Amino acid sequence: MPIFTILVQAEEITQLVEDMKGKEIDNALVRARNELHREALRLLHRPIRTWTTPVEFKSILLDGDGLYGFRIDTDSAIYTWVDKGTGLHGPRMAKYPIPKPSNLTAKTLRFQTGYKAKTKVGSLTSRQGGSYGPYTYRKSVMHPGIEGREFTDQVGNRIFEISEETLLWAIVDWWYSGHPGQTLPPSGSTPGG
Repeated sequence: MPIFTILVQAEEITQLVEDMKGKEIDNALVRARNELHREALRLLHRPIRTWTTPVEFKSILLDGDGLYGFRIDTDSAIYTWVDKGTGLHGPRMAKYPIPKPSNLTAKTLRFQTGYKAKTKVGSLTSRQGGSYGPYTYRKSVMHPGIEGREFTDQVGNRIFEISEETLLWAIVDWWYSGHPGQTLPPSGSTPGG
């Protein structure tokens, strides 16, 4: 299930990139893409660090034809439920039944009466939490659901905020590594000309 895709087109820094096109600038942009990718993965792992359920993210790095980016996916249903919301807060916007277990030995649901969420809406932090209190037994419950935490929206917004600066610094580093003591050429000019 795709979480998000970040693509940065070289057009965003058009004339400078066009004038300096070559293997070295491509390498600089790939390094910038890799830095943004590492930061996205770091931010995605922040809210799940206290979870007991493992969440695995899969990445695909994209580049070519002036396009540098990455895609991050997960198959974790729990991550998707917490991120997008469930029940009244999810796509169906309705309570949903939780029936008694289907095995033959359990006749009712058994759960604790209190719960402290490990994450908050609009935050990438995580804390200790979970069930607490006395146990109760029910044949079924109508669960109201949870409000989505919007982890992926927050991470995507943060990566978007830092992407231009990261790319520009990659170009500046590339330029000064090959042209010591020179300033960057103005947009539209040819290096060395």
